[in-house]
Amino acid sequence: MRQMSDVSMFFTSLIAESLEMPSTAFDNFFDQDQQHKLKIVKYPDSGDGVGQGVGPHKDSMLTSYLLQASQHNGLQAQNTNGRWVDCPPIRGTLVVAIGQGMEALTGGVCASTTHRVLSPAAGAGARFSIPFFQVSLR
Repeated sequence: MRQMSDVSMFFTSLIAESLEMPSTAFDNFFDQDQQHKLKIVKYPDSGDGVGQGVGPHKDSMLTSYLLQASQHNGLQAQNTNGRWVDCPPIRGTLVVAIGQGMEALTGGVCASTTHRVLSPAAGAGARFSIPFFQVSLR
């Protein structure tokens, strides 16, 4: 968890630099012993009668990082034209989403990512993901 906290803080500093701000511009929104959220999510395949995915939404935090722990497709992000784009799992990578908190802090320059998760097809087995949410406490 500590390493993901470090990754999220480093990435936040890169966002600041990309906006021609000091790398520490967002640091005052975090406590020294910042607590973040991490969870493991199982999406059963639709063959078990559940067919549970997650509808379109935006994360409320500053940034979130998703490890797609199984090789199932299902994660989609909405582009600026409103079209859904697949985010296939790529081994050894994280999907990064901008949250509503970062959108507010940057005056909309960093737009929050609308995304959803579709259930795996019947018989494909469960989809697993591990999201990490960077939480601002101040």
